[in-house]
Amino acid sequence: MNAIVGVYGKNIHYIDYLFKSLEHRNLNQDKPFFLEDYNLALSSNLINYIKEFNQCLFFYGDIYNFDSLKKNFKLTLNTDNPNEIILQLYDHYLKYNNSINAIKKMMLQLDGDYSFVLWDDNRLILVRDSVGLKPIYYGFTDNTFVFASERKALWHIGINDTKTLTPGHILVINENILDESINIENSYDLIFVEEICDDNHICYNTHYSYNELKKHLKTNLITATKKRIKNVDDVAIIFSGGVDSTLITKIIQNENKNIKLYNVGTKNSNDLKFAKKAAEELNLDLYQIIIDKNIIEENLEEVLTAIEEFNVMKIGVAMPLHIASKMVHQDGFKIAVSGQGADELFGGYNKYLKNYSQLGPKTQNILYHDIKNSFHVNLERDETIAAFNDINLKAPFMDKTMINTAMEIPIKYKIKSDNDKLRKHILRDVALDLDVPEFIALRPKKAAQYGSGVHKLLMKKILPTFNEIEFMNNLQKPIYG
Repeated sequence: MNAIVGVYGKNIHYIDYLFKSLEHRNLNQDKPFFLEDYNLALSSNLINYIKEFNQCLFFYGDIYNFDSLKKNFKLTLNTDNPNEIILQLYDHYLKYNNSINAIKKMMLQLDGDYSFVLWDDNRLILVRDSVGLKPIYYGFTDNTFVFASERKALWHIGINDTKTLTPGHILVINENILDESINIENSYDLIFVEEICDDNHICYNTHYSYNELKKHLKTNLITATKKRIKNVDDVAIIFSGGVDSTLITKIIQNENKNIKLYNVGTKNSNDLKFAKKAAEELNLDLYQIIIDKNIIEENLEEVLTAIEEFNVMKIGVAMPLHIASKMVHQDGFKIAVSGQGADELFGGYNKYLKNYSQLGPKTQNILYHDIKNSFHVNLERDETIAAFNDINLKAPFMDKTMINTAMEIPIKYKIKSDNDKLRKHILRDVALDLDVPEFIALRPKKAAQYGSGVHKLLMKKILPTFNEIEFMNNLQKPIYG
């Protein structure tokens, strides 16, 4: 699984500790990449270094619009290596712009889930797309700038004050980082590039009909899903038996892919029952993992190590995903697809009813707020869990075009009243149009931690006797010395 780690400044030997801390990511190098003349050391699975221009790029993630970029910018590419296309696109804009403006223009052209690090013209630049599925963390110590795809890498060299590069931003390290007389916090600039969704797309009312909006939603969801499984024959799906994962499953099934469904829950939990019935209706293989107190206890420390924080709600969601991802990896799959994001986009959670009773149409603002903050509430959790198990996780609902499409649909087509037990109505109608079984399309929402039965076991049987303070303190201990 890909990752990025790097050190810029006084103590580039820290790279060895960073490299070691992310060994579970299977970095495909015997050793890190050093530019010692520039006090820079980096490591990643995907590296492009152009010596004559003193450019190097370290990429983490996926780019989906290779074909259109090749055609529109007349790029000469030998492979679908994202590094190659990014560097060519960057150089295209660099002819008429400085490096920062070139990256801004390039980001607006890229369709993907990514973060990357660019070294060019003695300048170090970190980039993260506007949705934020692929994290990059950074921190400072002793006139040294350190960054990585996981917080642990920074913790392991003694940096506890870690920061997350905000989605839709670029971070530029200034050359004065080695000047000990300058405050380290003044050694970088954080530059905004784009939001996930343009304000003009957040609609309270629209002149489009319900059927027009539904057709647009269906088309863009199919497109968002298909481009994430392009050139992949075998697809694993994290499957709860709810409308979101079943809808994604139906779209992928229509592409004639080899599909296997993975479902986790306690004995007699709702998710197990619905998933089994849905899989039978769809005539698809389902791998069900029945978990109990012992299994959750066995996996708790791995989950905490992956998500890097003690948060009961996050643990409850991460646990089923972790156990499913383990099985996905053991079965030889490289990617897994989830329905993450649908509830924030279409008002699925029960909590939105209170917002609706108070704000009516402007509940749309609450949904968008939650989507904007999904990167640290949901996405980073899910990404690190999947990466821990060497799985590339795909989330079609978190496609940028999908997010804009959902925000163009007024709340009245998602939530009908402040006593709406079902919610997500337009998405459920799309599911019915795509032949999702009615008992699934109209199944009320049950959060993952509750539907799987994990939350109840955690709260009653496991966490009361677990010493989370000791565990988290040990996780954050430096490994060098």
